This record gives sequence, structure tokens and C-alpha cells, in this order.
Amino acid sequence: MRLWLLSLLAFGSVVTIDSARALDLIEKTDIPDSADEADKKYVDDKQKAVDKLISDRKVMEDQLAGKIKEIEGRRQELAKKGTANVTLDEETRDVTEPSNMEEALNMQAPRRVRDEYEISPDDFQIDIHDRWSLNATDFKIDQPVYLTGNVRKDSAKTWFVIPFQTTNSTTKKRRISPVFVAVTNSPNKKVFLQSGTGFVPERLLADNMMRPLGASEAIGDKELLSQRVSPLESSVLLGNFALDPEKGTHQLSPQATFEPGQTRNGAAVWSTFTNEWTELKVVVHGLSNSHRYEEKMRRVLILTFNRNDDEFDVHRSLIKYADKRFDFIWAWDQDITVPLPGEAKDPQIKVAQIQTPAGGSKTVWAFPFQIRNSSRTTQEIAINSIAYAAPMEIDVGGAKVALEVKIIDDGRSSIYKAQHLKALGKDSAKDRFIFKPVAEGSMTLTQRRTIGLEVAKELPETWAVFDEADVDWDDVRVQVESALTEKLDKKAAAAANWERVVKQVAPNDPDLLKKNPGILYDPRRRLTDEEFAQVKEQVTKGIPAALDAAKGKKIVRAWFNCTAGLASGEYRITRTYRKPGVVEEAWLTEWDTWFKGFEAGNLQENK
Repeated sequence: MRLWLLSLLAFGSVVTIDSARALDLIEKTDIPDSADEADKKYVDDKQKAVDKLISDRKVMEDQLAGKIKEIEGRRQELAKKGTANVTLDEETRDVTEPSNMEEALNMQAPRRVRDEYEISPDDFQIDIHDRWSLNATDFKIDQPVYLTGNVRKDSAKTWFVIPFQTTNSTTKKRRISPVFVAVTNSPNKKVFLQSGTGFVPERLLADNMMRPLGASEAIGDKELLSQRVSPLESSVLLGNFALDPEKGTHQLSPQATFEPGQTRNGAAVWSTFTNEWTELKVVVHGLSNSHRYEEKMRRVLILTFNRNDDEFDVHRSLIKYADKRFDFIWAWDQDITVPLPGEAKDPQIKVAQIQTPAGGSKTVWAFPFQIRNSSRTTQEIAINSIAYAAPMEIDVGGAKVALEVKIIDDGRSSIYKAQHLKALGKDSAKDRFIFKPVAEGSMTLTQRRTIGLEVAKELPETWAVFDEADVDWDDVRVQVESALTEKLDKKAAAAANWERVVKQVAPNDPDLLKKNPGILYDPRRRLTDEEFAQVKEQVTKGIPAALDAAKGKKIVRAWFNCTAGLASGEYRITRTYRKPGVVEEAWLTEWDTWFKGFEAGNLQENK
């Protein structure tokens, strides 16, 4: 072989196919004239082979580009989220398919599914119910007492008080929130709820016990706290604030108020109390979260006291402690339901504007409810009142205040309520909360309304009816003033109060004005008559909007006050009356087929 041919072959062996044509590998002018026919033919054959190789490569590249384009189109098609129709409350809604497993499980980036082929608890938000209870010995009480103090200069008031001490004997942080309900054996079975505010009696009790008052700014209280004396705290502090024993300070912590082993002191306070009793049972809630859920029973601590005396001279009557034990009582508030409407789009909150004789209009509304006995024994219950809860926001002096307005139905039908029930096709009894014929004779209202519910039985469907004139304005005032007091600059208010006192006592003594000892009283923001009139106007105007919002969400919020023996009390309920969505049988069949294939390890045939 010629040397020139060897060099051409060597050069051609290292040139890529893509660059061969560009380099014009072998041209006729590169072949010497002395080359024989065999050499020329060899070069021609090699050139043809290279040209065919380039042509085949081009065809393959075109095919590959077409395949890539096809795959990309399929990928984009598969990436499109699927949609389906779901029927809820007879309203058909479009739902979108999640893009990935993380989106289906509501995981936030960068969190990823731990294992795509195994169910892992790390991939789900699992709520674990930690059942706990204090021991009966962890709750200690002192002798119940009557305390009398001045709420104003010209008036005195008497409170019934039970001092207590609670210890968290569990190994975890707990929210321990003691709530007291007193039940007497007086003829009308009257029930008393613990007062949420009792500054005067708590102040008197703390002073008598030589303890500081919790969250107080008084100098004496701060001194006792510095000496590590445990304070006497209100029920609000015990149930919502954690106490730092080192500093004696409170920090809002509604999920865990007691450290493991921590002991705190409080007082159950009743501002009014009947003295017509020889046996008193005090039911203490909040010392355990144990329930019998299917039977609607809750675990409480029951304190029993006896007194062999009449209602006179109660200050000299000896109250004897008899018993302390845990027991289960009927959680009738969990047995309250709002029935589903016949038509899903039909709201159960029935609202009407009724014309008054004066030519105005009045907002009246109603909702049905049922109470079922899910316990194992016959239960007695009497409905005292139902308060509809209407959340709204009002403006007071430029400050926004959130309220939950209570509109109370006492069971008696006014002309407007009767008219509304008649328009709904319902009977309007004189007393809607009496469910059985009442025998003649002298009976209390609670006795007339009390009915025995057998096991698995329920009260007939009952309607609670409300009139905008039934607003509990005292409760509204308390909510507004409490909200404004929280925003009050107490130090500035205390300084202004000191300045006012100095001007009255020694107006010509500037040195005394400089000796302000600090906060000497608990300042509270009070509404003027003009401000309260504006509050009433805003609340009345806000009721229709609150009702429209509740109808849109299909939710009823209300306070039920019932007498049911040791289960007596007032409870806030929230009930929805949404109809369950329609599940397409085809979806279930498809899923069942896929899952069977998954278990058999044969996914391809079942996709």
C-alpha cells in the first residue's frame, strides 16, 4: 500500500462522522496520478461507506428527535392535573388531582414522603389522644367559708368560697383547669356556676391565708412572691397561664399550664348562693380528660358536704366534709345534634324579618335541635335556656373589639316568635321546653320542664327561637369592657389616679405627687352611656350579617343551660348540618381493582 494512502486511512480513522463531510475527507484531487485503479476503487468505496454512515446517523437523529418530542408531549399531557366532580350538599364542585404524593398529604416543601411504597407514620399528621387523670389526693380543699366584703363604699356583698390546691402528679405538662358546679338538695335543684371574676373575695382570701394574689401589681404581693410564697390564683390564671415559681410571673400557655409535679392554689367563688340545703355536691371538671365517648360520659371529681341546719345564721353553721371521689356523669352537651335538612341547600337557621305594629322590622330566627341519651341509664334533663352565639366585630372609640354576642331564648314564645314558628309550620307552645303534661300543683319551672330520657331515646325535635331584643346586654358590656381593659395602659391610668388623689388630699404638696408608689388599684375601662348606646346600635346592625355568615358555613353555635343532676351546667356547642358528599361507585371499583393488583404484585394489568 502506498504511503499517501496509509496517511489518508490513518487520518480518516480518527475523524468523527459529524466532521467527515465538513473536512471533505478524500477528494479526487488528493489522489496522485500514479495511483492504480485498485487504489482509486478502494478510496471510492471508503467514501461511499462514510457517506452511508452519515446518512444513517442523520436518520437516527431525526427518529430520536421525534421520539423525544413524543415523550415530552406525553409528559406534558400526564403532568396536567385531572379533575373530578364531587357532590356536597347537592352542590357539585370541581376537585383537582394533586400533583404528587406530598401535595395529596398536604406536606409543605421541602418535606418529602419517607417511603413511596410503605405507609409510614412520619408521612401523616396523626393526633394521638393522651388520656390522663390526676389522683383524688392531688386535689386538696380547705374548709368552705362565707366571705363578706365591700364592693363599693356603701354596699357589702357575701361570697361562698372553697379554697383548693392542685398538684400535677403526672410526668408531662398538662392543662389543668378546675371548673366548679355546685348542686344543692334544695327543692328546685338550683345550680350555681363558678364566677369567673371575683377580685374582692380572692383578695380577702389571699390576705387571710398570707399569700400573694396572682398577677397582682401590689407591693405586698410582689414582696411575698420574692420570698417564694405560692400565690392564690384565679380560675382564669390556672386554666390559661403557666406560673414561673422562681419569678412568680405568669405566661399565657393554654395548652400546658402545669409543669410535672407543680402545685398551685386557687379558690372556687360563688357570688350568689342559696342557703336552703343540707347536702351540697360540688362537681369539679378539668382534672382529667378521660371520657366514655360512645356513652357520652365524662369523668369528674365529686365533693360532698353536709350541714345539719336551716338557711338562717349560715355563718355559724358547721359545713362538714363527707366524701371525695371520681365518677362519670352524662355529657349531655355531646348528645345535642342539629338534624340534617330535607334539602341540602336549605339552611337550618331560619331567618325572617317581621313587621312590627309601629311600622318597623324585627329580625327573628330559629334552629331545630335534638338531645339523645347515649348513656346506659335513664337520665333526667330540663332545658333552662339556650343562647345563640353570634360572633362579630365592633368599633369602640377607634379600637376594634371582637365579641360573641349571646341572644337568649328562655323557652317562652313572644308574638314575634310565635309568628315565625307558625310561618315555618311548627307549633308554638306557651313553653317550648316542657315535653310532658304537667300535673296540677305547685312546682318550680325546672320541675315542670324536667323529663326522663330512657336509654337510646331522644327528645322530640325542638326549636330554639331568638329575637334581636333578647341580646344579653350585660354580657356584651362585660366583654367590651374586658377587651378594652386589656388594651389599657395600666401604669398611665395608675399615675392619673395618683395625681387625682393627691389633688384631693394635698393639692399644694408637689413632693407628694412625686412619691407615686406604683399601681395601687386595678384600673378598668368603663363604657360611658353614650359609648354603650353606640355599642348597642352596632350589635343590632351586625346580627343579620352574623346570621348570613353562619348560614353560609352551615354551622350553629349556641350555649345550652340545662339542669341534669350532677351534669347540670352551661356548655357551648358548635354543630354543623352539612350533608355528606356523594361517593362515585366507579371510583371505589377502580381503586379496589388497582389495590388487588398491588397486593398480587401485578400492577401493569391493573393500572
